[in-house]
Amino acid sequence: MRQTYLILLLVFILYGCGDVENEKKYEIISGVSKLPEIVSYDLEGKREIITHQPGEILVLNVWNIHCGPCIIEMPGLNKLVEKYRENDRVRFIALTNYSTDREKLKDFLQEHRFDFKQRLIKKKYKRQLDIEVVPTTIVCNGEGIISYYIQGGGLTTYKYIDRIINTLLSGETLTF
Repeated sequence: MRQTYLILLLVFILYGCGDVENEKKYEIISGVSKLPEIVSYDLEGKREIITHQPGEILVLNVWNIHCGPCIIEMPGLNKLVEKYRENDRVRFIALTNYSTDREKLKDFLQEHRFDFKQRLIKKKYKRQLDIEVVPTTIVCNGEGIISYYIQGGGLTTYKYIDRIINTLLSGETLTF
């Protein structure tokens, strides 16, 4: 039984948590697709449209409170927020399901520090962003083009995101 539990935990850590129904399929292509406008809501229910601002590096992390890999990657993501706190060219936003109970989400965030600006989005925006699993991280360059798109996450995800942010800020080309 313990071995089965460990195998399942490893699968969740490596691949993330499935999260989206199989409806209309969109295709996001890194380096080509422009970030669409996303209608979101804060923890009090106030509506806000997320758009890319010219010249900024925008980091979106899509997650939920029941996702083990999402929780595991939070401390690293918080390091990025701290590192770039004084850089007004970098913005971090976390997106979770609009259907999430706001009180449970607030309680969760009291227990698990996550320094990204928190927003809730409806399923149609997750489909539009082609989110199949959480966590998913999307990084947009200064022109609003999606430069980095990864589904799944873990302890070292933040290191890759940091490399991407540094590369985009320096104006160099991303290579992996």
